[in-house]
Amino acid sequence: MLTKFVAIVILIIAKDVWGKQCRLNAKNMDRKWIYAVKNPANKYELLHTEMLKDQQKIFLICKSIKMIQLQCKKGKVSSIPPSITCSRRMRATITAIANEAACLQKGGAMYDVRYTLPTGKRVLSLYQVCYNKNTEEAIYSRHRAYGFRLSASTYKRPQFATGGVVSVARADSFEFGNVYNSFVRLLGSGQDYIKSANLSDRVMERGHLANSQDFLTYDQMDETFKYVNVMPQFGSINRRNWKRIENWIHNLPKNNQYAEVVTGGFEVLELPHSKTRKSTPMYLMVNNKNPIPKWTYKVVKYNGVCHAFVTYNNPYTNTVASNSPCLAVPCPTGLTFNPDLGSGPSNCCNLRYLVQKVGQQAALC
Repeated sequence: MLTKFVAIVILIIAKDVWGKQCRLNAKNMDRKWIYAVKNPANKYELLHTEMLKDQQKIFLICKSIKMIQLQCKKGKVSSIPPSITCSRRMRATITAIANEAACLQKGGAMYDVRYTLPTGKRVLSLYQVCYNKNTEEAIYSRHRAYGFRLSASTYKRPQFATGGVVSVARADSFEFGNVYNSFVRLLGSGQDYIKSANLSDRVMERGHLANSQDFLTYDQMDETFKYVNVMPQFGSINRRNWKRIENWIHNLPKNNQYAEVVTGGFEVLELPHSKTRKSTPMYLMVNNKNPIPKWTYKVVKYNGVCHAFVTYNNPYTNTVASNSPCLAVPCPTGLTFNPDLGSGPSNCCNLRYLVQKVGQQAALC
């Protein structure tokens, strides 16, 4: 009887020791490496969760050397050997893929932002974007928001990249001095939306479509900083109500699960001319290119349930325009909006009504 009791105790202790999961943290993040795991079919996939099972292996992939292997053991992840460094980081490419009807109808083409492994040429996709080269416009994106709670407190944002698809002219149009010049060109020298070309008076930002926050590792987050993945968005809106929507979606999926997300802009913002007061469509480039979207929207699908959100991309009013693509509905638990001026009037929306207005790309349910 005593022997059996001792055996049970040993089994419990062994299970506790060997069954401990590992939790990755910021110290495990080295943006020079691509972090991957193997799925049940023995194929590489990007790492999407900070929790590793005991004995699970993760693979760090570099362009210049062979991949290295780390393992979760007894609650601890083995470290990268000090003698091994990645001198040539693998970068994601923007690759044209089969078009979608919704994208084609808007004059766009679909692109996949992806890693291609040096061995076996396996593709590891990050997100997809519908982009119109003629109008220099990111129309919508698709990505998966995975459930994790890894802090990005030590993350440093990289510079935005054109990636061979977006023109340098579009990239330059986001510079604060050029934004100011565009407002003066379109609205006259008396416009007071932007006070000057000084950095301190900047109002426009490069608003992400696919949210960098939804990607686990620093290398994955870096690859969202591409001009194909941004739209002109007023900074106060980007940091207030739009960020509330992003945070709510980011916290929706549980660990090892994901939510499908579509993000886009709709129509062109109009502001009154400083002299004539005539409503003027706003573009950051000449010839009606790189439009400032009037509306920005997100649709998320998780566990078969969809939620839709729309923000009026206009920080100069608290009132939503009458032609909104959103038929307002009660918001889900945990999401409220800031009513203050500059936050961007926002609503939770009826999905069917939104799809009728912006297109089938939003029809996740």
